[in-house]
Amino acid sequence: MQSEIFSKRSYEYEKIRRNFNREISTQSVEPVIQHHLQKYEGVFPIWVVVEFLSFNSISRLFTSLSGDDKKRISDHAFGVNEFYLESWIHSLCVLRNVCAHYGHLHQRKFSIKPRLFKEWECTKNDNLHALFHILQRLSKEKIWNKFIMAIIDLEKLNDDFFYQDYGFNKAFGKFN
Repeated sequence: MQSEIFSKRSYEYEKIRRNFNREISTQSVEPVIQHHLQKYEGVFPIWVVVEFLSFNSISRLFTSLSGDDKKRISDHAFGVNEFYLESWIHSLCVLRNVCAHYGHLHQRKFSIKPRLFKEWECTKNDNLHALFHILQRLSKEKIWNKFIMAIIDLEKLNDDFFYQDYGFNKAFGKFN
């Protein structure tokens, strides 16, 4: 990673670089790491770097990029402006942490509130409903539809599962 692509907070760059170097050390037997260490003297392209970063580090990496790089990534990869994408990555990082650490999503209000498009029928941006809009926007349609169908099936199997407890309205099926 080149430090000049970061607009601010060089300490963030150093922290991400240390995390990456730690991953390189612990996963040094991985073929892709061996290849870049031997053939390119330990210089790794960004697509290799992100494979070994935590979601939190990816969020920090994006936040620390220069404005032009953020704009290019946001527009080219996702067709949104960088303020939305930065907000979404941060929010999804929080969601990931809740899920990974056995947190509950039932009636959860998230403290990190993402920016949402006005046309999304979501009255609040602090619940799972808001995050589902983001996940849908960033997902491939086929994968998203399978995910939603699995949730609809889950609801059919459980008498005590209610979409409203997760911030959704009764028209949950319109997500697919």
